[in-house]
Amino acid sequence: MELQPLDRQVFLAAGTLDEGNRYASTVLVTVDEPLLGTICSGVLLDSRVVLTAGHCVCPRRKGSEGFRIDASACVKTASVTTVTYEPAKARHMSNARTHVYDGAVRPHPELEILFDAQARVVSGRADLAVITLDSPVEGLRPDIALADSEVQLNEALVMAGYGHDPRFGGIFGARYFRQNTVTRVPTPHGGRLLFEQRGTYLYNGFPGGPCFREGESGRWLVGITSVGTDTELSLTSTYFHRDWIHAALRK
Repeated sequence: MELQPLDRQVFLAAGTLDEGNRYASTVLVTVDEPLLGTICSGVLLDSRVVLTAGHCVCPRRKGSEGFRIDASACVKTASVTTVTYEPAKARHMSNARTHVYDGAVRPHPELEILFDAQARVVSGRADLAVITLDSPVEGLRPDIALADSEVQLNEALVMAGYGHDPRFGGIFGARYFRQNTVTRVPTPHGGRLLFEQRGTYLYNGFPGGPCFREGESGRWLVGITSVGTDTELSLTSTYFHRDWIHAALRK
């Protein structure tokens, strides 16, 4: 499928198409659950472990004063799709090489996101989940290092993921990256940060996608994109939850 000129204008808000496979460790995450119909992103930590957002695998449920997401009602399995492009043909999505893997889902036990009656985020913590794949990925070597320090206010981070918005849809397998600036550092509880949206609200932060600190000496994973709204976008700090992530890798 080739992106047409009108498509390019619409999808420009998503960022830059990853034609060079710079973020090939960023994967598609899908589940067989009607209440979780949105396509999510995730990131390969090693050949059999994917880190994504808890809200991508745990549906929102009605609560006493609004809605909530927690670890008590999550799907058991998810599918992970790796996508690599032939450099000269990256704009033709039909030429992307894809492989699908299934795996077991394990959300962070402290996952909790509360919404008011208008579905606005009231609070959130530990919006993370790992997917342990049944078999290791082929032809792709994960190159992700976990950050050894917390993000700072006004720090510029690179977000990567698959363009999708519940109102406008997306093109399956089109991976983008863009830069966003941190506007609020984590509180002592839950490791939730806020970042500014560049441009329009389209492609709301690539749900479940990785957030990187990049420099001349390398690239480090600092967060996973969490639930956002049209007034604020958020991510979950991987540094804040580093002990749980390291434990998941050891298992």
